[in-house]
Amino acid sequence: DLGHHFCFRSPTSYRPVAQPKNTCRKPALHDQKTGADIYVCVTAEKFRLSALTEGAPTGIDSPPEPVRIGDNTFYYYGPGGGGVSYPDQYFFNLRGKTLSIDFDGPYENDKTPSDEAKKMERKALASFREF
Repeated sequence: DLGHHFCFRSPTSYRPVAQPKNTCRKPALHDQKTGADIYVCVTAEKFRLSALTEGAPTGIDSPPEPVRIGDNTFYYYGPGGGGVSYPDQYFFNLRGKTLSIDFDGPYENDKTPSDEAKKMERKALASFREF
């Protein structure tokens, strides 16, 4: 968790990816079998829903939707326009900082992760804990 004091359970098929500290451009976890990735990033900027629209999928100009998963409220962006694949993006107010967890694939004939991947996402996020 890079000193930010949170955790969540990922599927056993995902393995950590070695990456330089303080980078959000590389996946934190990778699934060799499906090629899917999970990106985890904590930014120094203050958590503000209005600021998240800057990274919204094409065609979306409103803040992400609140989604209650387990004991926590995450803010969710799914697919946008333009016919390209978009990861499922979840944002969380982590003690005033912005935590993003992006689930990038697997994609099956759609521009959003598969139904099976979406079930895995919810299970992983339901295990999310701050400490």
